[in-house]
Amino acid sequence: MSRTSSRPSRTGNVLHFPHLPGQHWFSAAAFALAAALIIVYGCTSSSTGQNNTPTTQPTKVPQSASTSIPASDVGAPIALPDVAGFAETTTLASNTAPAGTLVTVGVSRVLPGGLPALSLARAGISDAHLRRMVAPPAGVTPVMYYTFELPTTTTFSGMPGFTVTAPPSLPFPDGLYGAAFFDPEEGSWSVIGTVSLVDSTITFGGTTSSVTFVGGTIYGFGLYELPASPSPSPSPSASSSPSPSPSPSKSPSPSPSPTVKPSPSPSPSPSPSPSPSPTAKPSPSPSPSPSPTSSPCNPLFGGCVISVSTFAIIFPNVPPASWGCGGDPYVAGFTASETGYDGEFTAVSTDTDAATVTSSSTSAFTVTDVWPYPSGSPGPHFDITVSDTLGNSTYLTGDFNAECLP
Repeated sequence: MSRTSSRPSRTGNVLHFPHLPGQHWFSAAAFALAAALIIVYGCTSSSTGQNNTPTTQPTKVPQSASTSIPASDVGAPIALPDVAGFAETTTLASNTAPAGTLVTVGVSRVLPGGLPALSLARAGISDAHLRRMVAPPAGVTPVMYYTFELPTTTTFSGMPGFTVTAPPSLPFPDGLYGAAFFDPEEGSWSVIGTVSLVDSTITFGGTTSSVTFVGGTIYGFGLYELPASPSPSPSPSASSSPSPSPSPSKSPSPSPSPTVKPSPSPSPSPSPSPSPSPTAKPSPSPSPSPSPTSSPCNPLFGGCVISVSTFAIIFPNVPPASWGCGGDPYVAGFTASETGYDGEFTAVSTDTDAATVTSSSTSAFTVTDVWPYPSGSPGPHFDITVSDTLGNSTYLTGDFNAECLP
């Protein structure tokens, strides 16, 4: 039997391998094994070259949300969507909405689109509502915004109330808070009340003056923190600490006499006793001027002992002949009240050439614009100080800067 040579042969530059039995099986197996090795190696290289572990993306905390609530749910808190960890409620006043009407309420930690910043405000009197607008003080810090929209024109017996409860990680700082309202017809924010802070919750109780929301119109509400130390500094009074009394002059010590050797018997004449030092009469310290129980308080900032039914007296910046809005904005009335006090209140204008005050009862007053508007010029700033008989007082700021807002 001839034996097949297993040695390769060469033809020119080509090297030939002899065909051996089982070579096809071996070649296929080797190919499969090589392919497997390549796949494993490739996977291993890939896994070492990059991290394929999915990364967890931080959850975005929503800064705004909206919901719809029945207009018929009045007088009780209604839960609103939480935003940025803050829990919200609103309380609706009685209203004229038809049965089944829903109010669309937006809640936002950031300024909603279509609303100007809280710093954009002007004093004015709306022709549509005949309501004096008082701008929020400068430097307020917004806490939460709300938007209200109704499908049909509806009158409420008062503005809605709101509560906001802060998360433990973002507690509300101690301070004073307020609430403002934005009416797109007026194009400006105006103060509507003060806000209380208890623990981690701020509360605005709404108002009791009726307001009409036009159907299809978006209205805004803003809760804000007032800047620190907003109240006016009390007028300086005489210092209560006694003035330094002049130091009493030292008693003149007798001039030292020269040392004399003691003689057996002392001189019969007594040595002159030193003159007693005159007691210096202390200058009488000026007694401190009696100060009221509390400094005059501005109701714009809240915390006043005496509550008043308005925040400011705003008269027009033009004489009656040039006033284009309706009503009689040259007369303004207000009432005063105080918890646990049934006595009489007094109200005094700081500039009777600009405005005078008359009373119709122990707590009701009328402020009248008496400024002559020389050459059409508006009057000066004035204050109305309201006092009780206990020394407490509240002052209403007054100005002639109201514009006729169409």
